[in-house]
Amino acid sequence: MNHMETEALLIQVAAIDSRTVSDLTVAAWQAVLADMSYADAEQAHIAHRRNNPGIYLEPGHLIQQKCIARQRHQEIHGVHPAPPAGKRWAVDVIESVPDTDLPELRA
Repeated sequence: MNHMETEALLIQVAAIDSRTVSDLTVAAWQAVLADMSYADAEQAHIAHRRNNPGIYLEPGHLIQQKCIARQRHQEIHGVHPAPPAGKRWAVDVIESVPDTDLPELRA
């Protein structure tokens, strides 16, 4: 997030817990959340407030909420996205191999 996005997020946070938002606070939060998008941070903020009432929000909580959301997504959709149609070459090759009758092993 950039400076303006971080400040906007902290204004939303302050609307709930009445914290003071200073330039130092914005800079510190921006350093921790630099690689998080504003949309992800906003969703993480909402998730934190819903799941952890009364807990004073810190930037690390937003990172935790983003990780939880990613893990839930992976549980539902799998770790890797499905290959596009026509690109399932490994599955197609395996499925195209005919079943063979193996002779029984004799002792």
